[in-house]
Amino acid sequence: MHETMLDYLRSLEREGRTTTVPAYSWGLKNYYDWTTRLMIDPLKATAADVETFQRFLAEEYRKPNGKPLAKGTQGTRLSALKGYYAYLYKRSVIVFDPARKIQIPKVRRAKVACDYLNQQEATALIQTQARIVAERKEGSRYWALESRNLAMLALAIATGRRRTSMFSLRVRDLDFERNEVRIEWEKGKAGRVLPCVKWAVDLARDYIKKARPILLGGETDPDWLFIGQRTERVCGKYLGRLLRHVQQRTVEENPDLEELAAKKLKTHSLRVTFAMMMFLNGAGIRIINELLLHTNLSTTAKYTPLELDDLRRACRLAHPRA
Repeated sequence: MHETMLDYLRSLEREGRTTTVPAYSWGLKNYYDWTTRLMIDPLKATAADVETFQRFLAEEYRKPNGKPLAKGTQGTRLSALKGYYAYLYKRSVIVFDPARKIQIPKVRRAKVACDYLNQQEATALIQTQARIVAERKEGSRYWALESRNLAMLALAIATGRRRTSMFSLRVRDLDFERNEVRIEWEKGKAGRVLPCVKWAVDLARDYIKKARPILLGGETDPDWLFIGQRTERVCGKYLGRLLRHVQQRTVEENPDLEELAAKKLKTHSLRVTFAMMMFLNGAGIRIINELLLHTNLSTTAKYTPLELDDLRRACRLAHPRA
């Protein structure tokens, strides 16, 4: 890739947008390969060049399996391009932003396309991980790792934090007296202090006091909350692998949870689980919006879809002419 593209990606990393970097890397690589093939200097590209690239993504580009890019993927790659040129323009590397007027394809979804846990399934998942901890010899490294995993799952379900926000937590971000979690930075934006249920905070406190010192093994404390097995902190994809492992065992130990086996859970499923449990237990959408640190209420609405029967019930109860 062009050196200025690498500079832009490094700037995203400095801003804490670590999950954005891989997706934007693909978009910029596509653009760089395309400009190289047509012998276009990225720093001298025109608005017409960028529009041609947009049509290339939509009409000509094919994935390795021969299928075209989905609109959402096209949007991500064009967002990378817009961000790149905005970065160059802001730093006076270029005098004109050729991607400024590019329109990102809109993908409208009524709800988040993600399986999530109901309250019974979430409880069973936590209980399964607690049994895994109990099976290990207390004080051993394996016991410490499973204790960390229990605290990780508990905080993810109890706070609805994004994956990068979870792994960016430091020990000092937990307030055990007030049962609060401090989010310094999430998705490129400054966060805030959020409340957390006591049982999840208690699990995190037990992990910090008893298991975390074992994982440190006498090394210098980097202050990350979730210490990795061989690294200073847990890597980004670990929570997804852990979730699938615990899901499988939960299904084996709870045959009555018939729907759980078919669910394709991923890290974001825990965030949606948090939102849905709050919503179904009476929390207003504005409160959930604040807890999820969403900018728009419309985004939160996708996490908490209303069933048609619920709408009918509300009409019967509230409409004066029902």
